[in-house]
Amino acid sequence: MYIYAKDAGSGKQLPVTGQTIVHTADDDGSYQTGNDVPSTRFLDNGDGTVTDNMTGLMWVKNANAIGTLHSGFDADGRVTWQNALTFVSEVNNGTYDCGITSVYTDWRLPTVCELKILTNYSQSAPYTWLKNHGFTAVFFLLIN
Repeated sequence: MYIYAKDAGSGKQLPVTGQTIVHTADDDGSYQTGNDVPSTRFLDNGDGTVTDNMTGLMWVKNANAIGTLHSGFDADGRVTWQNALTFVSEVNNGTYDCGITSVYTDWRLPTVCELKILTNYSQSAPYTWLKNHGFTAVFFLLIN
């Protein structure tokens, strides 16, 4: 999933996992911390972006903007890390469009942790869950 994130607020919070059984020391069952997922997890900003009310991150709605809008960066469905960095840098300097109407110049690649929090693993089809929340061009990528 090639989604680009930008900080959109100070609400960077981790969701509660719901694990209550302690399987090993210091796991989620031990701490049972986190914040309840907001009733409205994602806010459509009406400009091609969505804000995650759980984390405060803003995402481009087109989860594969690099592949669907600028396929030269995409080789056989895979984008190299360097190509992704170059693409984000060139979106920020105005060279490339990522399908949004507003002009933002501080996009960055999300961390693996941010992608994991974005995905709802309690759903049998996490990619469908994201599509149901306004994202397009989403495909599931297992993140280890």
